[in-house]
Amino acid sequence: MARIRSIKPEFFLHEDLAELSPAHRLLFIGLWTLADREGRLEDRPKRIKAALFPWDDCDVDAMLGELAEGGFVVRYEAQGVRGVAIPAFTKHQKPHVREASSEIPPPPGHHPDASRRATHQGDAEHQAKHELATAKEAPEHNLGNASAPPRSDRATAKATPSRAVNGSGNGEWIGEGESEGGDAAASPSPPRSPGRRAKRGKPKRAASDIGARVLARMNELAGKDFRYSPQLEARIAEGVGEADLLLVVETQWRRPYMRQNREYFRPKTLFGPENFEEYRGAAGGSGSPSTAGPPHRPPEEDGYRYVFDDDEPAEEFAQP
Repeated sequence: MARIRSIKPEFFLHEDLAELSPAHRLLFIGLWTLADREGRLEDRPKRIKAALFPWDDCDVDAMLGELAEGGFVVRYEAQGVRGVAIPAFTKHQKPHVREASSEIPPPPGHHPDASRRATHQGDAEHQAKHELATAKEAPEHNLGNASAPPRSDRATAKATPSRAVNGSGNGEWIGEGESEGGDAAASPSPPRSPGRRAKRGKPKRAASDIGARVLARMNELAGKDFRYSPQLEARIAEGVGEADLLLVVETQWRRPYMRQNREYFRPKTLFGPENFEEYRGAAGGSGSPSTAGPPHRPPEEDGYRYVFDDDEPAEEFAQP
């Protein structure tokens, strides 16, 4: 079964390997994908050719022999099994931890646990590097040690002043750095009420009166929950009247496309600088807050003429 392996850029600069043909180099790389986690595979040239060169006419047996002559692989026979071993496999490859152990016997004279120890050592080094990088990124107050407890303990100790009994027998709050004798390095801290810390963050922006009414109409039509829109507030700041804003809302809501694609019925789309003027012009808006009148009937669109009713707008085909 072929496996995913890695290849380093230095491979292509190997001078001894460059003496062989490109097919030899491709075969060498392909052997990595066929080898197990110990860098061993069965020496079966026909099967290797079928796996790596299914469309090419090449002599894999001869190429394996030339790779062995160059010291890139070892062809051997042990316990009645002919095998191919890649000497530096465990040095350059990091097999998956769940990859099965090798079932192919090692070459004669090879310690059976040597490559396994190298593999485990590589995994341990990788894990150690990962833990070191994580420790560098973690805040100091989260790394509990003998001199600095974890943040939860230290924060509790800091937030809860210690109560001591003075000479008169009355319990008084003693702040940080203050001794019972009265030599205070810092003023006493009053006790803090228990509970969660107040959340820090930017205060929520509130919509203007006009913006709140326009968004309320959009929520009523589409069943949404818009509360603030910077695009809408920008149009209001430019002097656009409430009548024109509501006109755009009503006109766009009556479009079949907008009702079928309600995700676009939003303040960002309706009141964005690139769309609003076009929508207002198509709806017959006044363009001036001082002359803004009641909503006009929108122009014919998509072969429909729209009739405004108090309850539900009716749609009828436009007459030529």
